[in-house]
Amino acid sequence: MAKTTIVQQLAKAATDKKKWTWDEIVLKEYHQHKKIFLEMESERMPQHGKYNHHIELKPNASAAIRCRVYPMSPKEDEELDKFIDENLRLKRIVRTDSPYASSFFFIKKKDRKL
Repeated sequence: MAKTTIVQQLAKAATDKKKWTWDEIVLKEYHQHKKIFLEMESERMPQHGKYNHHIELKPNASAAIRCRVYPMSPKEDEELDKFIDENLRLKRIVRTDSPYASSFFFIKKKDRKL
């Protein structure tokens, strides 16, 4: 393992704490697309187009689908409610009258957060 000098260690510590700006992080050839990378823009959905549609179920479709139910902790329930509220607010999802739903489960991240 290579040894480092105190000066090298101090220089590394100083550069690790620097707050990089968007212009410094992103390559210059992508600066024309800056609007795409902004957080506010990421919260907006594109306009509805001709390919958006509602799925009509067949009249004789089953009233329920057999599936596995994953129990959630109170913390997971709280996080799920936050997720749904935020995504409804941002119009990424919409309420539905469908009798079917998709199961939902969490996978913990390395930092142990949901």
